[in-house]
Amino acid sequence: MDLGVQGSTWEIVEQDIRVRMSEDAAKVDWKKINDGVVDSAREYVNRPTRWDVAEAQVDDVKLVDITQVLTEDFIVPKPLPGGGVENQVLFPKGYRLNPLDLLPASSINQSYVIFSAESKEQLEWAKKLNNEHPSKFIYFTTDGVMDELSGVGMALYPVDKWFFITAQVNKTPSIVGVSNENPKHLTVAEFAPPYSTKKASEVIK
Repeated sequence: MDLGVQGSTWEIVEQDIRVRMSEDAAKVDWKKINDGVVDSAREYVNRPTRWDVAEAQVDDVKLVDITQVLTEDFIVPKPLPGGGVENQVLFPKGYRLNPLDLLPASSINQSYVIFSAESKEQLEWAKKLNNEHPSKFIYFTTDGVMDELSGVGMALYPVDKWFFITAQVNKTPSIVGVSNENPKHLTVAEFAPPYSTKKASEVIK
């Protein structure tokens, strides 16, 4: 039933929040904001971290052990039957793990090429290597403007610090991969000029 009005009432003077949001949104220059986002993203991609990596002077191949050793217990929560949780040591301090123990070499069918895109010779070598082996390598550049490299006819990515810290790459151009002959280590090959795609394609089989 209608119980009528109980107590005092006042006119609602607050603006409907939905109307206010709509009005505020209409005042925003969304094109300017979107253009700024695009420019910021382009600048981020075009100006990745530059890495001071020397050019290889001799051909060299080294094996890198990527085994990791825990410096403290790796602890995870374990649910209890009656409710609650308790900490459980999943891997103890000192535990050694080589990720390649979990990956058979036959399952790793691509290798990584790290090179300087500001070196005309290295860039041409990488393009030729890609044409000869279109699905064998993934290419990373230590420098260069990505927009300017978009027309080279191949996918390029800014290099990650993993290559320098874990894979121990310290020269360009280099190839990092896993060979059937040494499946428990990374094979890291460096190449000196004049660059040969034949040597590069044979180093990791």
